Amino acid sequence: MQRPLGWLPVALGLLIIAGLQASQAVALPLKMGDVLVADQTAGAIHHYSASGADLGVFVSGLTQPSWITGDARGDVYVSEYTAGQVQKFSRSGALLLTISTPFIPGGVAIDADGRIYVAHYDGGAVFRYSPTGTNLGLFVSPGGSGTDFIKFDSHGNLYVGDWIGGFITKVSPTGAILGTINTGGAGVEGIAFDKADNVYVANDPQNRIEKFSPSGVDLGIFATLGPPGGTNTGPYGLSFDREGNLLAARFGDGTVREFSPSGASLGIFASGLINPRDVLVARVAGPPAFILFGFGLLTLVAIGWKRRAKTLPYQGRD
Repeated sequence: MQRPLGWLPVALGLLIIAGLQASQAVALPLKMGDVLVADQTAGAIHHYSASGADLGVFVSGLTQPSWITGDARGDVYVSEYTAGQVQKFSRSGALLLTISTPFIPGGVAIDADGRIYVAHYDGGAVFRYSPTGTNLGLFVSPGGSGTDFIKFDSHGNLYVGDWIGGFITKVSPTGAILGTINTGGAGVEGIAFDKADNVYVANDPQNRIEKFSPSGVDLGIFATLGPPGGTNTGPYGLSFDREGNLLAARFGDGTVREFSPSGASLGIFASGLINPRDVLVARVAGPPAFILFGFGLLTLVAIGWKRRAKTLPYQGRD
């Protein structure tokens, strides 16, 4: 007799589920909202849950990892200060790409097309690389002598901080300089944007975080971490979480501090680090394409066999 192969969709489903579980265990250790912290002196990237639970080391054996960012796929990029390179890691921590720079690398940022931007630390310039690491040359030269953190806003404009000059240069997606935010003194470090594209700037020696409008208007002090203490005592890298709380890596005391959307202190998010210099809230992309394809194939097979079951005559014995 001939009967519909009802076991086939089930088998395919089991295979796809097994693949999904394996993918989650190996390829997707970073969950949406997880936090990565670049500990410069420890040479490692530490991994925390969104609630601050210590999930261990994401990547180790690095040479002064000082800046960290992510792309739309959820891959992670680390700029290593004294190693002269930027490395790209998968969501599971596997090394995917190494870009050797002919200059001391500073901040790193990724545009919507996956191109990689690397600041020439203290060199007053930002260079651009293709998603595969090909050198595309100079992107912009805003001047200054303390080029450090860089970050994109939601419109694709690149903000370039100069820690010595105490200013941030706003650059269009084509490399045109659109304006400058003057913070009133040296010590500009991390940069972050809220949902309205207001600009938050970490001021290390003043031990505070300042807020500016998208047009550069000074909106005052957002949060204070303590009294002014000089270089390497205040906040460095900044990153907003999914709730709108701001995380700030505090280089001098080995902690990551957390602040509410209004600037109220929410206490210590992470501690026990040596010199945390940057922080990244993971924005992990959806399931890999093969998983989506597998579920689509499963659906089509199930529908096809269901239709065949309705039309195929029974040829067995009574």
